[in-house]
Amino acid sequence: MKFILLSDSCADFGAEYYARHQIELVSLSYLLDGDEQADRGETAQIDAFYARLKAGEMSTTSAVNTQTFYQTFERLYERRLPIVCLLFSSALSATYSSGVAAREMFLEKHGDADIRVIDSLCASTGQGLLLDYARRLRDDGADADTVCDWLEENKLRLNHWFTVTSLTHLHKGGRVSAVSASIGNMLNIRPLFWMDEQGRLTLVDKEHGNKKIIAALLNKVAERCDTSVPYAEQTIAVNYGADIEDVLPLKKALKQQFGFKKIIVSRVGTVVGAHTGPGVFAVYFLGQKRE
Repeated sequence: MKFILLSDSCADFGAEYYARHQIELVSLSYLLDGDEQADRGETAQIDAFYARLKAGEMSTTSAVNTQTFYQTFERLYERRLPIVCLLFSSALSATYSSGVAAREMFLEKHGDADIRVIDSLCASTGQGLLLDYARRLRDDGADADTVCDWLEENKLRLNHWFTVTSLTHLHKGGRVSAVSASIGNMLNIRPLFWMDEQGRLTLVDKEHGNKKIIAALLNKVAERCDTSVPYAEQTIAVNYGADIEDVLPLKKALKQQFGFKKIIVSRVGTVVGAHTGPGVFAVYFLGQKRE
């Protein structure tokens, strides 16, 4: 490899993926009933986390701090390779600013270090899919400059569209009022969110029930996907929180309606899931720029 690829755990591709593809990882953390844990992306950890959310517990989260980044850079510096660090959207977490601060501190001591810290402006499997494109370029022999240029040119093409089956956790996170959450849950309202050009989660629309929200998600794929490449040759991703059954109708429709063959299915991890709740599902793809 010509460089080291580093991500934070909010890419939500799971511990096995990072290990298999030799991607270094720094973990955000979550807090449940006084119990703080690092987000390791392990299946057993995610299952236990969502079981506790379903039981009524609420979770808070913490960004990666500057010291953790500094120690990670120090460990990786021994390999004398450039480091490309792709991080969770700066609009949603202080993780990116911690990475930038750690880089500046590290370069004061090691001026010859080559560390690139990139704000993905993405979240969850959107960040993960962007990371996977970078990984494939790396594996094909691209250098750090080439990969960083590609990421900066294409990160706003990574479309994120998602919904939740309950508004309770969005209310706790300050995204909807208590009254709206209560009425929305009662009327089976499904909000439609996207990630905007500043890396913020933005409410776009509302639908009643799963069938209509899935139709809305499919419409966004039709409107914004890259039509210059056959659907069968594109990679698209879907993810879910507690129950895979939530996202299976969407996956099936993507195959039947568009002919996608390369569909990545992943879990929403503990940190993002703390803010969305267990009933989250989403679709991610490279398409029109977010603007």
